[in-house]
This record gives sequence, C-alpha cells and structure tokens, in this order.
Amino acid sequence: MMTRAAWTPCFAASMLVGLLLLAGEIEIPRLIDAPTEGTHAPSASESCSPGARGLDAPQSAPLVGVWSRYELGSVGDPVRFYYFHGNGQGLYRYGRQGLTNTHSFDYEVDGDTLALRFRKTGQRHQTQLVVQRDARGRRWLQLADDPREPGARYRERAPGATFDGPSRELAVCETAIVDADAAASPVAGRIWIDHRNFATGGAEFHMYQFNAAGIDGRGIGWYHQGDFDDWTTEAFTYQLGAKSLHLWFLEHDERERTSLTRGEDEQGRPTLTLHEDPRDFWHRRRFVDAGASFGLAAFADVLRSTGQHPAPASH
Repeated sequence: MMTRAAWTPCFAASMLVGLLLLAGEIEIPRLIDAPTEGTHAPSASESCSPGARGLDAPQSAPLVGVWSRYELGSVGDPVRFYYFHGNGQGLYRYGRQGLTNTHSFDYEVDGDTLALRFRKTGQRHQTQLVVQRDARGRRWLQLADDPREPGARYRERAPGATFDGPSRELAVCETAIVDADAAASPVAGRIWIDHRNFATGGAEFHMYQFNAAGIDGRGIGWYHQGDFDDWTTEAFTYQLGAKSLHLWFLEHDERERTSLTRGEDEQGRPTLTLHEDPRDFWHRRRFVDAGASFGLAAFADVLRSTGQHPAPASH
C-alpha cells in the first residue's frame, strides 16, 4: 500500500527544481545580454546524491528525470511533462510556456507497473509503463493508461534541462524606467513568500521568485501560487526601481506596475511590500525573504517537513 512520503530537505530541493524547470525552457522575446553569475542551481549530483536522499528503490531508477511530451518552445507553446524525483515523489506539469500548473504525486514502480497517487486529490492510478529507445538513442516513456494524457509519449530530457538555472537572455520591458541603483537592490535574486494557514483548514502561498538583475535592474522571474501539493507558475520579466517594480507577464502580454517598500517584520526578517500587487487584485501584500532565488538550502527551509511552515508576514 502506498503511503505519503515525508517532506525531506532534499525533496524540498526537488520541488525547487520543479519550480525552475520552466526557467530553462522558455524562450523570451526581445532579448538582451543577461548576467549569468549566481544563476546556476546545484546539479543533482551536488545536491541530491543517492546517499543524501536515501534512495533505496533501484527498481525506480529507469524513470528518474523529466519526461516531456513536447520539445522546447516559445511563450505560449504547450507544456506537458512528468518529473520523477527518484525517491517515490514527483511532479506533473501542464499548461503553456509562461503559465503552467503543477500537481505533485507519490509513486511506486513494480516491474513494468507504475502506481501513482496525486497528493492534493488523493486520486490513485495504476498503469503499465513502457520505456523504449529509438534509433537515435533517445528514450521514450508511454503509460498504457495515462491519467493525464491518454495515448501520449514522453521523451526523456537531458539532466541539464532539469537542474540548470536560467541562462537565457533577459527581455526588455518597454514601459520600464532605468534605475542604475536597482542592480544593487536586495529584492533581486531572492524568493519572497507570503504563506498562510487557513482557519478552515489547508494553506496557501504567494511567491515571487526573482532571478538576478542586470546593471539596469532588469531580470526575469516567476510568480508561484498554491500550496505545496498543487501550484501555478507564471513567468515574467521585471525591472526594479528605487520604489517601484515593473512586471511584464509573458503569456498574457500583461504589463503591470506597483510601488514597493522594504522593511523588517516583528521577527527581524526582511520584508517586501507590494502596495498594488497585480496578483492579489492590486491589493497590498507583504512578503518575507525566503532566501536566494536559486539557493536550495534556503528553499529547503521554506518547504521543510518538520516544524512550522514559514510564519506569514503580518499585515
């Protein structure tokens, strides 16, 4: 019987990988040179070796990695892939380049049988799996009773597509105003999260993840919203001013601007307040600093399974 696996720090790192998968795959229009320093996430061998993650199910090893139905594309192109972490936990992501939804699941492999249990809904599926290699040496996965895309075939992606941070060039937001001081802003290169436990049960997070900014304060980032079982991811480019943030959400070609302030909460944690948060109906929302944008250790603290989730920023 399949049981829900504990959230370990290394699995938290795998969830970060899940969040970053979009970053290395999206092609951004209107390109300029991008800084690359500090944008590389540790590889699987560096951060999640078999010993570190307690991998004791070698029968699942052939599935470990990303299996994608579609090739890399541009903004608006379809996204469908399974990501099997290797410790019985994984992700299914679907949508379009620039705007996706992610479902987490537990899985077990027994011979050529794959059992899946989606964490949010508890839905269970059992299917026969076939992994084949084509004439070019590429591996393909097909599930006889695919719970998400009946009849689909998925090609194995190279490890670099899974674990590398974005090295793409950055987009220019035409409405942005250049501020040379913005490159030194502590907002860029960080994850900012507002996590709340609901009195009615469950929880939700709102998260802005900013890649490092260039000298003019421009960069690329991702907005995540959901809980740690299901969440959406939306790509954007941004430009930071001293007291403002310009955002260009790529899939909807939506340009937004909000004033911002930085400060500290009652616990001394750095905070970022967006006074007209475009993803909260232009309402004020305060976020706390959850660490470096591509720092696995910091993200593990956000997603750790023991102890409390991050305390929400008080409003």
